[in-house]
Formats: sequence, structure tokens, C-alpha cells
Amino acid sequence: MSRSIIIKAATPNDINGIIKLEAANQNSQGGALSGDLTTQQIQEMMADMPQIVTTIDNEIIGFLLTISETVNNKRKATYCRRHEYIL
Repeated sequence: MSRSIIIKAATPNDINGIIKLEAANQNSQGGALSGDLTTQQIQEMMADMPQIVTTIDNEIIGFLLTISETVNNKRKATYCRRHEYIL
């Protein structure tokens, strides 16, 4: 039986699969990813612009996440405001 590879725009229903694949590919697991994103961060990215997932039999086997410079700068500014008193 042939299995179909589907490349599509990610939806909120894909977030758990993205996080699962992301966790499995962290440096600590022998993968090449060194950072992890939260559900909230992925939702923010999806609201900003389309994100891409690849699936086989409804299982996410790949993803491409990106964010606009505007939202990235906003995220950095929020992070700095939260941590400015720690220094």
C-alpha cells in the first residue's frame, strides 16, 4: 500500500505533533535542534504567518516554522522587559 506524503499549512490541530517531533529531535536526544518552543509560541507564529508541516498517515514527520521580524522583535522586547531586573 502506498503512503501519501502531504505538505500543508499547519493548523492548531498540528501543534502537539510539532512539539512531539521537536522534542524527539533535541540535541539531548541525538538530534540537531537546540531550542524548544512552547504551544503558546507556536500559536503566536501561526497567527503571524503560515507555518508548514509534512505528514504521512496524519503523523507529522516534518515542520518548517518561521516568524516575521516584527513579531520576533516584539518577543525579544517582552523577554527583555521580563528579565531586566534579574541583572
